[in-house]
Amino acid sequence: MGARAGAPPSPRDRHSCWAYTDRLIYFGGYGCKTASEVNDFKSFTVDEASWPTAGDVLFRFWGWNNEVHVFEPDSATWTEPRTQGQPPEPRSSHASACLDSRGYICGGLERQTIDIHCLDLVTWTWTHIDPVSVPLPMGRSLHTLTPSSPSTLFLFGGLSTSGQVLSDGWEFDTVKGDWRQRQHLHTDKPRLWHSAAQGKDGEVVVFGGSRDYVLVTDSVMVLRSPSQSHCDDVLVFQTQPYSLSRLCEDCIGKHVCALEEQVLNLPARIQLTLQKRMTYFRTRVKPEQSSVM
Repeated sequence: MGARAGAPPSPRDRHSCWAYTDRLIYFGGYGCKTASEVNDFKSFTVDEASWPTAGDVLFRFWGWNNEVHVFEPDSATWTEPRTQGQPPEPRSSHASACLDSRGYICGGLERQTIDIHCLDLVTWTWTHIDPVSVPLPMGRSLHTLTPSSPSTLFLFGGLSTSGQVLSDGWEFDTVKGDWRQRQHLHTDKPRLWHSAAQGKDGEVVVFGGSRDYVLVTDSVMVLRSPSQSHCDDVLVFQTQPYSLSRLCEDCIGKHVCALEEQVLNLPARIQLTLQKRMTYFRTRVKPEQSSVM
């Protein structure tokens, strides 16, 4: 993109982004700042494992931040809103999701907790949500948080504080403020660095990522890098009961050999939907590729 108005954020990675009302809202991340830019250690935590690097004039420090920056693509404008309330601690490699006008973040480095924070994207007010019940998911980073209904978020995978790659699934109710572990058929497929998106009928679709995590150490710092165990499969999590029409579509898709001729007598719109379900079940290698929760 060409010319930009406003001051862009400092360089960073492993941050998160919410898309809301034609704006992109960025939170947190890991990156470098000059000494003059680090004027508030509540919004920037220096990485003690890194060394200050000499820039043209000033030293640069590496670390985590909890800043909020807004980019408006239509005008190519950056702004940094003044937030209210108690913000989350600086972090990166966290998970984020958006429900209506509320942005949520969960977990992440540097502490790898499982705390939940909500930012009202209209009033720019932070709220820390204290879970009302136990058990809770273990602390983690490199996981995903995905809307599964208008009031729930589905958490999957990530890296635990002990370095274990996780495969558990949890649902957070944003109204009740409680966690509930969800049973699924992908517990043998731990993931981190994966992507997740909300599908139809309350499904959460996970793709890619890695099943392993490797630490590489050199004389200066610990570098975190992905292993060669990258994944190319798709995991489907059913988080809500299917509708009667969806159950009928799946039943026909599973028994395509017996019902394919009868499908031709149905309206064209329904035929198109059923053809997609038939293709899905034809390409499945194992019945457990789609989980039932």
